[in-house]
Amino acid sequence: MASNGAGLRKILLTSPLPREGKTFMAINLAIGIAHAGRKTIIVDTDMRRPRVHKVLKPDFDRSKGVSSVIIGQHTLDEAMLKTKYPNLWVLPCGPIPPSPTELLQTEGFFRVMDELLERFDTVLFDSPPIAQISDAAVLASYMDGVILVSSCGQTNYSALQISSRKIDAVGGRVLGCILNKFSAKSRRSYYGYSSYYSPYRYKHYGYSDPEDL
Repeated sequence: MASNGAGLRKILLTSPLPREGKTFMAINLAIGIAHAGRKTIIVDTDMRRPRVHKVLKPDFDRSKGVSSVIIGQHTLDEAMLKTKYPNLWVLPCGPIPPSPTELLQTEGFFRVMDELLERFDTVLFDSPPIAQISDAAVLASYMDGVILVSSCGQTNYSALQISSRKIDAVGGRVLGCILNKFSAKSRRSYYGYSSYYSPYRYKHYGYSDPEDL
């Protein structure tokens, strides 16, 4: 990130591939920023496999969330939830929309972002994998910065290159990459070729996938 985080209020966390730990990292980053005294909210904009609520608010009303606020069905006050951590709120996904990519390009979504920035110092967005799903690239174009989460032994250089190019193509700014699940044993396989193409193709990232963070 930037040396002092100045100007970084809207931050997107994504990963090249599924199951690389991006949601886990997003939650931990949000907790850390909130602990530093900044009023923070994490928004679950992975509208295909929402997972943030499973850690922060497993018992919430699933009929309310960012998707229902975007379409005007609920207000932000009705949908966002205070967590047990000081200075930290969560805005769950809400009902799964039929076309997440289109919803994220509506005036309703811009209105929600503006309202969040009026209320919070830092707004973190969790999104789908950017190498496979267009939602993340759409979101990247709105952000002050993007953090990529990669998994040692799963992500390879080609996947990171594709992800970085997609962010650049929409005018996004890559702040850095978090290497997750690192171990000395997995160092050699991290630069391999087999993991990117199989089995994590687009059709495998959807509404019925296993509940991995």
